[in-house]
Amino acid sequence: MVKYSVLNESRQLFASKYRLYLPSEEELRVEVEREREMVVRERLEGYGVGVGE
Repeated sequence: MVKYSVLNESRQLFASKYRLYLPSEEELRVEVEREREMVVRERLEGYGVGVGE
């Protein structure tokens, strides 16, 4: 079984990457965490805050 969620009432769903197989729940968790960290880092850099300082 695969668990995914989308926003309520979302009529369209776009994908920037395509895979020939569905990732495991752990692979999906790791990818979401990696993307989240990248967004946080970019926002902090935008505010002039160094990451890891």
